[in-house]
Amino acid sequence: MGFAELKLSGQLFPENFKFERVPKPNFPVEAFTFLGFMTLHDPPKEGVDKAVAELRRAGIRVAMVTGDHPTTAEVFFILKL
Repeated sequence: MGFAELKLSGQLFPENFKFERVPKPNFPVEAFTFLGFMTLHDPPKEGVDKAVAELRRAGIRVAMVTGDHPTTAEVFFILKL
């Protein structure tokens, strides 16, 4: 996840300013200063790989449902499960 900032003028954007994206943003969308990256690590609980293997041996088709990008989910599924 990347983070950036842009200091806004209090005169142009007072505390009660209503930011709107549609039909077109009414706020700056360029000239941000990059602050850094942050990563998250959320491994499966201990024993999940064994449980999935046991299900497969029993003839059960295992599927993973995720909100991750398809490539992230696919790589994780291949490497971990």
